[in-house]
Amino acid sequence: MIEIKYNIRNLVDKRDNRVVVRVRWNNKRNEVGFTTGFYAQQEKWDIDQQKAKKGTTHQIVGRCATATEINRCLSEFKESIAACFQYFAYHNSVPTSNQLKEFVNKDLNRNEKEIVVADTMPQKETMEQMLEHFLDRCGKEKNWDYKCKEKYEQAYQHIMAANPGIKPDSITIEHMLKLRDWYVEHEYKNRTINKQLIMLKAFLKWINQQEGYDVPSSVLNFSSNLKVLKKTVTYLKYEELLHFAHFKFENDDSGRLTRARDAWCFMAFTSLRVSDLD
Repeated sequence: MIEIKYNIRNLVDKRDNRVVVRVRWNNKRNEVGFTTGFYAQQEKWDIDQQKAKKGTTHQIVGRCATATEINRCLSEFKESIAACFQYFAYHNSVPTSNQLKEFVNKDLNRNEKEIVVADTMPQKETMEQMLEHFLDRCGKEKNWDYKCKEKYEQAYQHIMAANPGIKPDSITIEHMLKLRDWYVEHEYKNRTINKQLIMLKAFLKWINQQEGYDVPSSVLNFSSNLKVLKKTVTYLKYEELLHFAHFKFENDDSGRLTRARDAWCFMAFTSLRVSDLD
């Protein structure tokens, strides 16, 4: 019995909001997409879990479906696809695209017309276009402010500067190594480099979840291997904080030191950040 490695992804087609199950196997040489017969609203779709968000109802093109119905259908597809690969693995062979289609359609009593052919995938977008979609969709879902979006745009600018012409459907570990070297060459601190890479990998992870794009796991798990020394945390004990809060400054006629102390103690007592004090 041989081992067949395959990948199943559930997604919502951007063109018409159909729920699609896409399967890749045989070192990604084979790919088949199945429509499920369901439609889903993008804002009610969990990208990370690849299924409809729990408790949601999806009303599109005059049809209505609950998350339970959609996710149950996806589970049926997953089980049928797994059964197909298990059957062929037992017989020491790898199924062709047509064999997988026939097996799943017969197992689920589907009509041949319900198959999505892989070559109908939309035209690939540029990194800039992908970033716009990422910031728009994730920004709304996670309620990002402009500062957070600026950080992602900065990470995007860095990888483009280090790798001119990079495309979202052909990102490799070499691109990440060039980016790390670019940071070092421009004298960024190790701590900053690691933070920027975390931001960038969140964007690349989102790209990997989109239809037609595949980012290698080596890229998503990339580590700069740059050492960062732990920061020494300096703090006041409660008694020391109270003493400082009531301390009387000498030669502070203008009250500048007292006002600065009061502001500092206010932040300490309320856990307020410096950037939020104003």
